[in-house]
Amino acid sequence: MPAPSPLSEQELRYLADQDFLTAKHRILLSLRQQLEQSQRLLQQQQASLGLPAAVWQQPPKISRGENYELLPYLVLDYPRIFKPDGVFAYRIMIRWGHEISASLHLAGHYWQHYQAALRKRLPRLQAKNWWVCVHTSPWEYHFRPDNYLPLQQLQQENGLLPLARKPFFKLSRQLPLAQYQQLPSFSLDTLRQLSRLLH
Repeated sequence: MPAPSPLSEQELRYLADQDFLTAKHRILLSLRQQLEQSQRLLQQQQASLGLPAAVWQQPPKISRGENYELLPYLVLDYPRIFKPDGVFAYRIMIRWGHEISASLHLAGHYWQHYQAALRKRLPRLQAKNWWVCVHTSPWEYHFRPDNYLPLQQLQQENGLLPLARKPFFKLSRQLPLAQYQQLPSFSLDTLRQLSRLLH
């Protein structure tokens, strides 16, 4: 068995720094409250969004982890359907040290059902802050070029056509961490724009 690797001087300072650890706790609590407020807003606006009633049947889920690319994260999934034959999920993810993202994830029969509408209406999204997943896995959330490319770039290069052959589709939007207090309105506005693409 290999010997434990020693901590660096900086890591030892973090280990001994109570202020850092209690600040992390306060930050995560505040971010969770933002997700809870986003959840309530989405619940209140269900009818106005025009999505099928079936996608709202599962209750919202807030979860957190400590190790997406070695960093903490929080997630709100709502609406959320994750089944073997189909996925319809709207995921808000807060990635420590990176960004806040809102993503529509379609797979299986939901992707098949909405594919024609999306191909027709995606050109309506003229804003620069939309990203399309080009990765082979739908479970990556970083915004490096092997995972997400700007929608405008794909439209200009006619790169949306090959996406029809993928088993899933994921369209995302970003919010800087410094604007975290805008998360509820960002969550609703993003889902409202996405819902207009689907019907």
